[in-house]
Amino acid sequence: MSFFRLRKIERILKEIKLKKKGRKLMKKKVWAEKLIAENEREMKIKESALRLPLENEIASLKSQIELLQQQIVSGVQDASNNSEVEDVNEEAVVYERRVSERGTEIKRLKKLLQKEKKKADSEKKKADTEKCRADKVLSDSERT
Repeated sequence: MSFFRLRKIERILKEIKLKKKGRKLMKKKVWAEKLIAENEREMKIKESALRLPLENEIASLKSQIELLQQQIVSGVQDASNNSEVEDVNEEAVVYERRVSERGTEIKRLKKLLQKEKKKADSEKKKADTEKCRADKVLSDSERT
């Protein structure tokens, strides 16, 4: 074999090796992107699962409060007994307290959601950093 032919074969082998490295890095990049997308999707599902029942309960409690307030108004007009009005008032206070507690719970869950989003962002940044390192290693190996 001639020297030029050996050089050509060597060049072709280097190109094949670089293509394999490139494919491997692309697979890693795709895997990292899929992982990030999966994390974001799971976070949205968790948020929705936490938020929806609480919002429904708050709406229910608000309607119960309105109903009780209407009963109080009609009870004051109709009732001759103050104890009935006091009972309804106490119920209204209980429902208002529940609404307040649920509102506090929603605020807590929103803070938790923000914390989880920051965590996911941090993980994404780490994945991007790893990708950059891999790209740098690839480019360094291509030079050699």
